[in-house]
Amino acid sequence: MEATYLTASTSLPEAVSVVIVIRLKNYKLAIGGIVGSNLFNLLILAGTDVFYRKGALLSAASGSHLYTIVASMILISISLFSMSRKNITSSWFYVVPSILIIACYFIASYLIYLNSAA
Repeated sequence: MEATYLTASTSLPEAVSVVIVIRLKNYKLAIGGIVGSNLFNLLILAGTDVFYRKGALLSAASGSHLYTIVASMILISISLFSMSRKNITSSWFYVVPSILIIACYFIASYLIYLNSAA
């Protein structure tokens, strides 16, 4: 549950900037800001792991944080794949990444809830 509060509080400034950029119709900047912020947060974990001397950083964290990190990497991968593919003519293949992102988000949230409730 604490991961949900942390992500909400750290994502609010990013959400405001994305809304402003979308109003300016600069969609690439909005997507770049979201993906860049997520990747930077993952890199902070990797850098912190170097300085943590009691073993692996994730071994000291709650099990629900592992779901958060894995879900974040999956969601970033789906987003980068959907942005890097060529022009899609079929509307079904255009919608699939969005459906996968929403489904993965809710599955990860449910797994985090189950793990933190136990």
